[in-house]
Amino acid sequence: ASIDLVGQENFQDAPLIRLAEFTWTKGEMRECTYNGVWVQGRTHGRGKMTYRDGSVHDGEWRNGKRNGKGTFISKCLDSSNYKMMVGVWEKGNMMGQGELTDHHGNVYTGHIKEGRPHGHGTKRMGRFEESNFYIGAWEKGTKNGYGVMEENGEKYLGLWKDDVRHGPGCVVNVDGIFYQG
Repeated sequence: ASIDLVGQENFQDAPLIRLAEFTWTKGEMRECTYNGVWVQGRTHGRGKMTYRDGSVHDGEWRNGKRNGKGTFISKCLDSSNYKMMVGVWEKGNMMGQGELTDHHGNVYTGHIKEGRPHGHGTKRMGRFEESNFYIGAWEKGTKNGYGVMEENGEKYLGLWKDDVRHGPGCVVNVDGIFYQG
């Protein structure tokens, strides 16, 4: 016998594994729609979740959480969030190698922990010839440790702390003049 679960939130009678689309009508997931593989009433396998605000996560799921390769595209215009996150998810958080694009088009590529740059990575800010970049160490989303920043033709090679130049470093300007301090 076929069981129709659309609009219901009691999965006790759900088949063990199925491919289906479901829209929640209650709770914190209200108005969210998942289309993909379900195992025992949980998102598990390949699927696409469309959230209430229009944001979408397309990728792998495990026990109801993002887990494995995936792409998250945010419709939220909050500047503290990333517009697009591509990489590997673990228990709902982005971890390991990945790519983060903010709402200004700046792109970070490198190691990620809990959805933020952490470890070694590169961030390109701006577009084409006018772009600036940073390559180096990150901690909890900020430049921390040794890194190289190129901005307006000038390069800074040195230490950073909380996104600010900190400690010994050197600057090479557009004319090739070298300053150390």
